[in-house]
Amino acid sequence: MRKEPEHGGAELLQIEAGVSQEAETSAAYVVSSGSEHRSAVSTLSEYVKDVQEFWHKNINIDNMGWSTWIFSGVQLVVCLSFTYLYKKHVVDQILPLQPLEAGSRGKDFSRSLCDCLGHPQLCWYAICCLPCRAAHTWNVAGVLDYLLGVFSYTLCTFVGCWWCIGAKMRMDMRRKLGMEEDTCCDFIAWFCCPLCAAGQEALEVDELSRVDVACCFKLTRLNEQGQPLLDPVPSVPPQPQAEAAAAGQEATQEAAVADAQPEQNAAGAAEAESAAQGTDAAGETQPASS
Repeated sequence: MRKEPEHGGAELLQIEAGVSQEAETSAAYVVSSGSEHRSAVSTLSEYVKDVQEFWHKNINIDNMGWSTWIFSGVQLVVCLSFTYLYKKHVVDQILPLQPLEAGSRGKDFSRSLCDCLGHPQLCWYAICCLPCRAAHTWNVAGVLDYLLGVFSYTLCTFVGCWWCIGAKMRMDMRRKLGMEEDTCCDFIAWFCCPLCAAGQEALEVDELSRVDVACCFKLTRLNEQGQPLLDPVPSVPPQPQAEAAAAGQEATQEAAVADAQPEQNAAGAAEAESAAQGTDAAGETQPASS
């Protein structure tokens, strides 16, 4: 039989005790990990089961009653009808604005972000039918077609990224309306308060177009001081750019008439001189014949 060493026996016992303790700890960890894994799998399975049960009870098409289908259909018809009427009575009556020189109007909009609160009619449009009002602004600014704007904004709202298309159109509007770029503020405005951002853009475009839009589908033409005119809005209201072009054309015609006037005067003088010479020649001929 092998004898245990007299010295170091205590150390050997401590080592064996440490190894046994580590083995017990590892075994306990494995057991706890296995139980946690089984618990996690069980929790996930229960979650999936709950989702399937919720889908079957609430979202399954077979369980949707006639009232749900009728309500959804009425909503769709109302939205499409409003979109069409707004386009016919408001958007189609306003010509898109002409692009202005880059940076010619500074960096900020002429109205603040909260100025729309002072226009109740605009607030109602922004709250109740924001896609139509925003698409109207983008169409007049010349950055996106009206129907495409309504569809795009509605789709982005459903997927939760309304601020992406709003900020993109706001940046395009800055370039079209002669303002400097401010990408960061555009994203913040549309992410934090899309209603105020759309209202600010609407006020800017309506002011440049000299129109005021009220409920329901009432379009009023404004003068330079922002006061309503007495005459009804024509099918295509005059734009500032069109007025400037007409004034330039009139000035060109007047200049052409002024340039042609000396030539006409010279021609008249030549005819008068020829007539005078003919008269003198006839007077000389008569005495000679006598």
